[in-house]
Amino acid sequence: MDRANIWPAFFEGFRLIGRKPIAVLMWAVVYVGITAIPVILSFLVGGGDLASLSQRLEAWDPASGDPAPSLAGPLNGLIQIFSLVLSIFTWALLQVALFRAILRPEDRRWFYLDFRADELRVAVVGIVLWLLAVVALVAVMLVIALPMGVAIGLSAAGDGGMGGAILAGVVGGLAILAALLALLYFYVRLGFAVPLTVAEGKINIFEGWAFTRGYAGQLFGFALVQILFNIALVLGVVIVGVLLFAVGAVALGLQAASGASALQTFTTLGPMMIVFLLLYVLLAYVLNLLVVAPWTRIYQIIAEKRGLTGVEVFD
Repeated sequence: MDRANIWPAFFEGFRLIGRKPIAVLMWAVVYVGITAIPVILSFLVGGGDLASLSQRLEAWDPASGDPAPSLAGPLNGLIQIFSLVLSIFTWALLQVALFRAILRPEDRRWFYLDFRADELRVAVVGIVLWLLAVVALVAVMLVIALPMGVAIGLSAAGDGGMGGAILAGVVGGLAILAALLALLYFYVRLGFAVPLTVAEGKINIFEGWAFTRGYAGQLFGFALVQILFNIALVLGVVIVGVLLFAVGAVALGLQAASGASALQTFTTLGPMMIVFLLLYVLLAYVLNLLVVAPWTRIYQIIAEKRGLTGVEVFD
């Protein structure tokens, strides 16, 4: 069977930013705004009393072993649960917006942001995939532990010394590599659950396996190359984060040297640190978009090649 070439999808994230810059900016703003909600709630529930917090921080002795003072109040546990639920629905909201922009570009109202049945279905799919990932992680740990245990047992039985340690390390390394490659293979076969759910209007968890039949090799190679590319992008984001942290640390040091209190330091540097944090969160979101968009484009390419309806492929 003649198969489509999926590699043109590699830079779909950059092309999407070029085609829909205002929409992408709005997604990033929504992401940053919703991410800040739990932080604001924690601040408000804790009383928002910066003066009191400043006094407690100045009186706190790290050597005492007591936890550092914070604004967290008695409802902090509920806020964390709310934050988890909010993060799931935020993920669904933004994922579906991205998929609409690629799969259904004519559905552009509210910058592709909406909360309809698509978002609810994707939230369910996300929860199921997360649970499957937890199960897979446990399975991988068992797969890694078994050969390492056998190698260590054989080494101990034969009084292996350094040679036994090397054997255990080699076996463990090979087991980890094999387990990670197996996880990656299952990811590329089942990773189309979300675009399939959006495109077909029903929850699809395992149909990606049949959808990707005949493309496993291409997808596996694509994922490996994307991982290397993403490592470079992540390093760039980390470098930016380190530079922002360094600037903040220098500013904090200068404030401390001047004898300023914790409250005065926060009042002076708080706005700058908040801006730095928002910029870092914004970069993290753009990085996520660059990772996810190519796989939606791949769905388009394969679906169009298979003659499925309801997809529009951009040239």
